[in-house]
Amino acid sequence: MKRTILPVAVALVAAACGAGTGGNAPEAVALFYRYADVETVEYAITVDQTAEIHVDGDVPADEAQDLPLDMEMEGTIAGTIRYETRPGPEPDTTELRIVTDFADADLEIVANGESIPTAGVRPEEAIPPVDLTVVVDERGTVLSVTSEQLGDISELVGDVSGLQNLAHNPLGTPVGPAFPDRPITVGDEWTETISRPGPNDTTIVTKATHRLVEIETVGGRELYVVESRAETEAFELDLGEPLRELFAGLAEAGGEEMARLADELVLVVRSEPAVAETTSRFDPETGLVVAAQVAARTSLSVDMKIPDEATGELASLQVDMDLDQRVTYDLVAP
Repeated sequence: MKRTILPVAVALVAAACGAGTGGNAPEAVALFYRYADVETVEYAITVDQTAEIHVDGDVPADEAQDLPLDMEMEGTIAGTIRYETRPGPEPDTTELRIVTDFADADLEIVANGESIPTAGVRPEEAIPPVDLTVVVDERGTVLSVTSEQLGDISELVGDVSGLQNLAHNPLGTPVGPAFPDRPITVGDEWTETISRPGPNDTTIVTKATHRLVEIETVGGRELYVVESRAETEAFELDLGEPLRELFAGLAEAGGEEMARLADELVLVVRSEPAVAETTSRFDPETGLVVAAQVAARTSLSVDMKIPDEATGELASLQVDMDLDQRVTYDLVAP
């Protein structure tokens, strides 16, 4: 069992936007994003994360790990997230390619009470890299999300860390709230719903509530402070069907034993409701979020029954994960 099978939930720390004084908006205003005015939006991000992982099953243990395995992971990962912009498919829409680039990772891992050396662990082994395309309108409403990662069943089988992209991954959508189609002032509240594609033609739904809590003055500029709470609905995905179809084809050449294996393959992913709470500071002059802090919590489980590479016999594996993330965003470009 590889150490990289383990997913990591990322937790985000609060980013300071500078000292400022709060004040109420004199009147309600309509707020818009201005992604179309720039070629690239880039944030420096810091991710503080903790994860508790339990792994059990009848998969033979390798030289480094025994089952059942209880692992605790803590770490800080730093890097950037970049939104590359281009005109969207409809008027007043923008296509954003979201890409992460993590350069530094400081991790501590304890497995079954023993510390594991982390000097060779790369950041992408701790946080699933993001590379997806999102279409948003000028109010920041997410109209579509496309990602090859979400449809890559082989990644889910070989690297459970990819499962974080199925549950609520705060890095997987543009930072900041979608604003309502009306002027707002301090104290106003509104809601939005985001639907994202999942494997096997499933849809993963996130519902968010936003509230404009205050207007800060920082360096002579007004920043609109919005507090948001997003909940991604619980879901269950049966990813075993593509595997069963693959093995059913092989069974024609492999005989009864291969047919039996094909019929008994299992790969099921379950997620409890995932919650993310965000504080965003939006600059209406530039039409961009200049700073944000996100705290996200996710619980996932995976049940597998797949052939063991050594014996060819079916082996079961169950992975349970509790993930906590705190992420800090600070605008660096433009």
